[in-house]
Amino acid sequence: MLSSGKFDKMMDGETAEVQKDAWDFKSTLSFWVAVYMIIGSFLFLVGSLAMFNIILPKNFNARFWVDYSYMVGAWCFTLANYVNYFNVMNKMSGHGLTNEGNNTVTETPKLRFLKCPSRNYGEIAVCLNLLGAFAYNVNTMTMFCVQMTNSDLKWEAVYVTSGCGGSVLFVLGGLLELEYNHWRPFTRKSLSKLPNVAGMAGTLGAAFYFVGYFSFHQHAAEKNPYVADEVWVSFSVGSVGFLISSWIPFWMWKAHNFGLGFATELQADDDHNSGNVKVNGWQQAMMIVYSLSLAHNWVLFALHFGEHRNGWDTYEHIMGVCFRLSVYHCILSLMSAIHELPSKQPYKFLMHVMRYTALFDIAWHGIYIVYAPSNAPPA
Repeated sequence: MLSSGKFDKMMDGETAEVQKDAWDFKSTLSFWVAVYMIIGSFLFLVGSLAMFNIILPKNFNARFWVDYSYMVGAWCFTLANYVNYFNVMNKMSGHGLTNEGNNTVTETPKLRFLKCPSRNYGEIAVCLNLLGAFAYNVNTMTMFCVQMTNSDLKWEAVYVTSGCGGSVLFVLGGLLELEYNHWRPFTRKSLSKLPNVAGMAGTLGAAFYFVGYFSFHQHAAEKNPYVADEVWVSFSVGSVGFLISSWIPFWMWKAHNFGLGFATELQADDDHNSGNVKVNGWQQAMMIVYSLSLAHNWVLFALHFGEHRNGWDTYEHIMGVCFRLSVYHCILSLMSAIHELPSKQPYKFLMHVMRYTALFDIAWHGIYIVYAPSNAPPA
């Protein structure tokens, strides 16, 4: 224990620097939560739209566009939800010394990678979301179990149960997030808060996914074309809900709300608070480009390893995918450190070069996807 006088003296120097480092760390965590939630939502949307065969190109590969999109999307959701869980459960860690009153000071808790939630709706919500993401992982990985479709018991126990169960967990997590952010008494002011908009969109998205997965009960979607259309519509609307709930944390990160609606303690203040910072159009557009590029390359990465293709062309494609993944992660790492672009040159010039290069890359892959012959390897 330290006296409050010594606490105040330490806060003037070394502890102030510790506080800055702690906020920078949590800013980075919340940024990557938003990024990988956006990527996962994009992949779920691609997979759901790909189920509707009217909009597909002639060289359509269902395994690539549907199965791998959902599988990698679930990976991204799991990573994002675990990082969010880690950030929220360790919300008071890393901030140096804390004054608890009565002239006493204690050290803040140490970082813990696994921790049981307290009676706090925000903490319980992130735990439920993490469990829901794990359930989606089980569901999407069933594409490698060929024998499962031939067994009604395995199909119901694994695919249908994991899909419906994961959706229920996300619905419960969304409702607890809304309760944590005081969405009642359902006034315009309470419902328009960013955390509540994200919570409502995510809850509705998960509810639509529950309807879609329940339609696979007893292979109904495979036997009845009308039920199959219901699945496509439910998954597509649900994916849009997930995308909205994933995009809003990017706005909250810009406003230095690093708890992303699950921990009010992570709303930075004083020198760390920039609540008036807004996301401009270019930032929005380029976040779409970077997220789509990362989503596309992660699917290619999974495809090349999952299909077990041999030959120099395959290894060359794998190296190209790894290179692009590294480049886009470096770009996003720079974005996580800078909230506003410095006005001095050459920063603006370098930013424009980076953006035009990313636009060229995604345009090239879009053209390749549409016009490549059916037997061509994925780019």
